[in-house]
Amino acid sequence: MWRGWRFGLPTSDQVTVINTVVGLAAYVLVAVGSFVALLAYLAATGKPDLEVVIDFRFSFPNEPVFVAGENAGLGSDWIKLKPFRQNEATVRIDNNSSYAARNPGVRIELRGLGGLHTPSGWVAVAHANQVGITVIQWDGGADFLIHGRWPRMLPMLNFDGVFAFGSTSELVVTVAADGFGPRTRNLPVRLLNESDYATYTEKRAARIMASMSDGGDGDGSSAGRSQSVGRGLRRARRALSRLLARLRREAPLPSPRAPQSRRE
Repeated sequence: MWRGWRFGLPTSDQVTVINTVVGLAAYVLVAVGSFVALLAYLAATGKPDLEVVIDFRFSFPNEPVFVAGENAGLGSDWIKLKPFRQNEATVRIDNNSSYAARNPGVRIELRGLGGLHTPSGWVAVAHANQVGITVIQWDGGADFLIHGRWPRMLPMLNFDGVFAFGSTSELVVTVAADGFGPRTRNLPVRLLNESDYATYTEKRAARIMASMSDGGDGDGSSAGRSQSVGRGLRRARRALSRLLARLRREAPLPSPRAPQSRRE
């Protein structure tokens, strides 16, 4: 079958041709093996890209906004958060890289905030007099894995009983994992009165509706606008449905009007 084939070599000696072809094949196999080993090395040493997303009800992700309640009794500027479902938050870690993250951990520091009760699944690691818990932490452990391009939900937060004090309040969120971080992000906390909160709710609804037309995910970021239109529409519709459902659950019933007298 191979007799007479020269493979482009300037010789008709079959032994020379065979030796050359065998050597070339071995070289190709070595090159392929090296390439596969390089891919395995990159997959093993690639770094994850982690981001913590804290999503309070009635607020945009990582933009906590609360209704101010009564005075906390410790000073004129110590104000409690109004107790309703606005104080509940989901927490997740997004892995924006294609490489998996192992042994992740998240730390949340409260600045200008106090009165937090240790949430289930979290550990309090710092306290202060009159303020209470100032730092909580969650650790996944060595066997905890976040796959590439995947989110991972963490235990929820509940800010019932929390009060704000001072001129500014914020959450300082830090995430770390094996080979990554720590990465820190500051989340300013806004505390509004009833009137300003109603205005904020209207603007939030308008912002969600606007995201339906530009294909974003409603947070006004360039990353959100770069998402596909179909995905943005689906997320915006879900967010709007949740918002309307929450407003219906939380809105007080209208007070009955006094009957108007008829003119004879």
